[in-house]
Amino acid sequence: VIAVWAFSFFLEKYFGNGTFYKVHLALNLLLAPTGIFFVRALTRVESRFIKFLYAASIVYTVVVWGLSWTSLGQTPFLKGLAFFGPSFLVVVCFYFMFLDLFWPSWGASPVSTARKTWIYIGALVVLLMAAMDHVPAMGEIMPSIGNILLCIYLFVISEAIIHQRLLNL
Repeated sequence: VIAVWAFSFFLEKYFGNGTFYKVHLALNLLLAPTGIFFVRALTRVESRFIKFLYAASIVYTVVVWGLSWTSLGQTPFLKGLAFFGPSFLVVVCFYFMFLDLFWPSWGASPVSTARKTWIYIGALVVLLMAAMDHVPAMGEIMPSIGNILLCIYLFVISEAIIHQRLLNL
């Protein structure tokens, strides 16, 4: 989802016909449910709050995507709703930070709270920088930096998954 999301934005910048931007916004909406699903599988957290966020992100995606096919689809308000689809992931990061801060024993992870905090902060920075695609005032530089940071972050996470000791090092 992330790869096609970024590639559709690239194609929109290259061709500029608007078709690939619609694909990009649709995938932007899919980032939250996909990301929360991944986080649930990775962390094995099944709290009611995470389940609620997952369900809410799916409903949000379906409703906004459905409205995009109506006459409201081209309004700035609806585009704004599509831009903020990944905000559910920000809530998940803050929720995990809250759990680590006030209930350190919530997860059975060998990774220290300080190291997990760096993971969360990294995720928040990457989400913020990657969202700069939708802020025209940022020009071409910030979205490029955001996509580079996204690649680096995903590489570090994949290494942590494959070589489970990377974060301990």
